[in-house]
Amino acid sequence: MPKKKSRARAASFDVVVIGGGSAGFSAAEAAAARGKKVCIIERERLGGECPNWACVPTKALLRSAKLYHQTKRLSSFGVKVTGASFRFSDIMRRKDAVVEAISGKGKKLERIAAERGITILKGAASFQDAHTLKVGQKRIKGESIVLATGTVGFIPPIDGIEKAGYLTFRDAVSLKRQPTSMVIVGGGPVGCEFATFFTMLGTKVTLIQLSSQVLHREDPDVAAIAQKQLAGLGVTVLTRTKTLSVRKEGRKRRVAFQRGQGKRQTVLVDHVLVAAGKRANLDGLHVEKAGVQLGNKGRLQTNAYQQTNVKHIFAAGDVDGGMQFTHTAHTEGAIVGYNATLKTVRGMKKRDMRVVPRVTFVHPEVASVGMTLFEARAAKKKVEAASYPVGALGRSVTEGERTGLLKVIVEKKTEKILGGHMIGACAGEVIHEIALSMKLGAKAKDVAGMIHAFPTHSEVIAAALARYE
Repeated sequence: MPKKKSRARAASFDVVVIGGGSAGFSAAEAAAARGKKVCIIERERLGGECPNWACVPTKALLRSAKLYHQTKRLSSFGVKVTGASFRFSDIMRRKDAVVEAISGKGKKLERIAAERGITILKGAASFQDAHTLKVGQKRIKGESIVLATGTVGFIPPIDGIEKAGYLTFRDAVSLKRQPTSMVIVGGGPVGCEFATFFTMLGTKVTLIQLSSQVLHREDPDVAAIAQKQLAGLGVTVLTRTKTLSVRKEGRKRRVAFQRGQGKRQTVLVDHVLVAAGKRANLDGLHVEKAGVQLGNKGRLQTNAYQQTNVKHIFAAGDVDGGMQFTHTAHTEGAIVGYNATLKTVRGMKKRDMRVVPRVTFVHPEVASVGMTLFEARAAKKKVEAASYPVGALGRSVTEGERTGLLKVIVEKKTEKILGGHMIGACAGEVIHEIALSMKLGAKAKDVAGMIHAFPTHSEVIAAALARYE
């Protein structure tokens, strides 16, 4: 009688990280720095979405589009340029070169992992039990396990969209030809950035947003200016609008939509880009086999130490439904990588996301940190808003970039800064002064009294808070 084949012994690690993106790689580095045996399981490129398909390529594309757009305004600066043009393929080629320089298509992180003694295993992981994972034909055991699988795009239930076909952000940064027309479903940061890019290059863009404003997380005054700027570029912005259906017509798509209680309308376009939000990427992981419980709408829930309900299974980055930024993913990853090396919560680090700046790279930039006026009042705080128009700054006048606003949220009793919200040139850089002030607990008068160089964009902060000096 033939002998039964023995089951292959599983490779064992102190910490197994599922996902090699911003959160996952930071977690692996933190655990390895504490002398632990670490494995990263990644089915695609190390680095994840941001450097390979999202943040980095989109910013590279926007840089090209904004430079081309600026050539149309050069005559107002006394500069004459004739025959300015672009090749879409050249813009995409430059984007590829930028991605290669930053991530090396994952190869750079592979070299770093080897230097740190981190094992990289390519493939898709699935739980067999609370400590065991299967990757292809291999079995992996982890004393602690970190979920850092990120998110996937949420596709709203639009009639016919699957059959008609649509673009994701990955598809959009990989197009071979520039579309002549496009509908973008979703007016958040991703949708607005792509609308800016394509419109600046001459694509006719219709942006459909279900809520009452684009960039719905931002201060309403800031969002209103951003929306007006998009319209000024040529984007047809439709808020309070529902996308009803998508139908294929030859090589194009017929998109039906309804604005408020108005009549059903349609538009015929080359492509439909869906940018309607994200959901946790848990497909195929079978977390239920490990005993991990999901919360409302299938969301992965973690405590302050980033543990799931199964104490040796942690989560970091976008997958846990937090703020979903690369910078917060790096921070969470470093914390969870440290915590995953400990046996109990004693000595574990807690995440602190009270001061997190964010930037949307539209034209001009939108940046914010902390509470909006509405959020502060909803939290029962007595606050006031200190505002200043960017266009009144000397730097704005000299550079011909006069559109914008800074709004700072100040607690009345303590005069501490609770939030800052800006649209304007270099907003992503300026907002960090507000963020640092919040981090250090500085009062509005302290910030206002600091000498700011003239002429700079940062002067807007001192100007907005001048009354507290």
